Amino acid sequence: MVRREARLGDEKERTGASQRVVCGAAALLLVLATYWLASQPTAPPECGASLALLKAMRDLLLLMQVPELTRLAQTLMLVPRVHWVVAEDAPASNMRVVRYLLHTGLPHTYLLTPMPEEYRNLTLQPKGVANRNGGLAWVRTQAREAEGVVYFADDDNTYDIRLFEEMRYTKRVSMWPVGLIRGSGVSTPVMRNGRFAGWYDAWIGGRKFPVDMAGFAVSVRYLLERPDAQMPYTPGHEEDGFLTSLGITPSHIEFKAAQCTQGCSASFMSRGMSSGHELCFLHAQCLLSDLYHPVEWPIYHISLMVFFPERGVPNLVGGLFAGLM
Repeated sequence: MVRREARLGDEKERTGASQRVVCGAAALLLVLATYWLASQPTAPPECGASLALLKAMRDLLLLMQVPELTRLAQTLMLVPRVHWVVAEDAPASNMRVVRYLLHTGLPHTYLLTPMPEEYRNLTLQPKGVANRNGGLAWVRTQAREAEGVVYFADDDNTYDIRLFEEMRYTKRVSMWPVGLIRGSGVSTPVMRNGRFAGWYDAWIGGRKFPVDMAGFAVSVRYLLERPDAQMPYTPGHEEDGFLTSLGITPSHIEFKAAQCTQGCSASFMSRGMSSGHELCFLHAQCLLSDLYHPVEWPIYHISLMVFFPERGVPNLVGGLFAGLM
């Protein structure tokens, strides 16, 4: 794994941190995994930085890389005390990405984390696993004194900055709803009378934690106490495998966004959506045609939809509910 780190401007002024990779109690580590297989000239590593965010970028057209990164970067510029870790599936540095990261002025680290060759010829590839595990390895070696959280971000998703403020106080693992999920419209833990009752997702698939990658954050301290925790190279079970490796149960989870009943910005999504019930996160992997299904978005109280079928459960494009026995 090759890394390139940069810290632009006066980091003491930006974060109040020392020259080491140390952050205050409200720091964020963002990990971004990017996939791009073309070779580029190798860039020499630079000096150290401060905090980390883990990011995963699907196989984008090369021309879309910078525009997609720009959208996420513009959001991160509004978030205090954040370090962006960009991990790319490539054997050599992608200078387009390197130059753009420098241009943003955000504290960041650029990693080369190519997918192991044995997985490249599979019909279903475990994309993003090597990238995210590489980001986790960076956190374990470079952020050992950080009091913060790790979050796996996606450059093709849309975030409300309030989400980052909520997640930064995570003690173990925190979760919240994710919107625009293809097949169900939303993926979320389901709460009943303030207590966890089950999961709502388009695909349960026997998973203990049927959640989206964008729907949880992990405390750095909690992660460091579990040195063997990582994502498995199992397509469709990356989130579940990672959360299971952390050894958590639903009782350990901190449910954000008002107990997973509200969020932050999706008013453009669907007809009939009430302005008071919005989603904190929008997922870009939803086909446009999915938005025209009869999704009744005055939901957010999704627990009412799940537990009161006599009122009529909305058609959430085939979503499934897995509840407690």
